[in-house]
Amino acid sequence: MSTYSILSTPVPTISYCIFHQAASSKLQEEYTGTIRDLHASLLRESGALSAAYQKSVREAIVRESQALRGALGEFLAMPVRSDNVAVQKIFTEGFERYHGHITGEMRFGVTMSWDGKLVDFRLQKAAEKKLELNGRTYLKGLGFAPSKQKGDIFESVFIVEGGMNLDFLEHIIRDRLGIYRTTHGRHLERTGAYTFAAYNLVRAWGPLPHRQSADGQLETVVYFSKPEIEYDRFRAGVNGALEKLAAAEGLAHLSLWQRKLGLGKGKEFILRCLCESQLQAGSVIAWLTRCSEPGFLKDVLITNGNLILKELLVL
Repeated sequence: MSTYSILSTPVPTISYCIFHQAASSKLQEEYTGTIRDLHASLLRESGALSAAYQKSVREAIVRESQALRGALGEFLAMPVRSDNVAVQKIFTEGFERYHGHITGEMRFGVTMSWDGKLVDFRLQKAAEKKLELNGRTYLKGLGFAPSKQKGDIFESVFIVEGGMNLDFLEHIIRDRLGIYRTTHGRHLERTGAYTFAAYNLVRAWGPLPHRQSADGQLETVVYFSKPEIEYDRFRAGVNGALEKLAAAEGLAHLSLWQRKLGLGKGKEFILRCLCESQLQAGSVIAWLTRCSEPGFLKDVLITNGNLILKELLVL
């Protein structure tokens, strides 16, 4: 039984999100190269951390089983060696069950990640164009300069399970990779503006993207705020509408996120939608524009929402 189960709450899925802009438009190819290298390095180091933990647990269980067998030796005097092996096996399996019961199934570091470059959205209707304009205004408010003369703007998303893994993510970046060494250092040298935020997954429809080909994949993202309404009622209303959206548009992945304890700048909620084309992305926005239930949805997502479209580079 983990601490989360005692609290009757699932282990939170957390996205650590970074908006960042290349320092110069002349560095685009090198910049995207460091992005891909950074994602690969984080996943590799996360795998190594998980493997090291599992090895440490196995060794500790064997050690404690042997110690317990030794401590009980005078009470468990067995004439046949195979009996000792059987007792040792019982102790080991018992400790393994206990460990699984207490900690649950744990994964360490980054479990998945993706990255995308912001691109223009070819929208036709006035309301949709305003939504994209709101997105540009939103980015400017965060300190970015959406302009062809400046470097491209990107968003990196790193998924971890539980707040403890935010510590492990920090450890990997600072201590294993090094802030100014290897890929992370080269990435920092080429970065201009950046901002960070952490979000809890509220609900997802379809699996989160995980190590697929990013070719042709787009992510439609809407940043928005809660109106004057209770959180439970607001989330229930949005969840109900998004469930219908996922089914109506045949989306591979749709997810709703809420900022974690005010950690970071920007709007409190994020809607993320994986799309196969700009046509499908436009269809998603059109569906949200037509949606009449709950009554606040259109005002929150379309009238006052902030839209960006990302061409995925890493998935």
